[in-house]
Amino acid sequence: QEIVIFPNPARNLVTIDHLAPKRVSQIRLFDTNGKLILQKVVDRTSLSLNINQLPQGIYTLQILGKEKVFSKKIAIID
Repeated sequence: QEIVIFPNPARNLVTIDHLAPKRVSQIRLFDTNGKLILQKVVDRTSLSLNINQLPQGIYTLQILGKEKVFSKKIAIID
């Protein structure tokens, strides 16, 4: 099943659904300068990231799999 990221744009939380802990190891969030802002180990099929302390802007959500890396742009709004 395809990984789902919602809502986008987001205000307080971003949820990542349909994760497979056997195939996905980590989730990382980077700002526009490439600075690592947040990192989580995947240990379940759905994770929510608390983003309410982050400034408004475009971020890159990176999902590290055992075989490939998936990246998606997300917008954080006030």
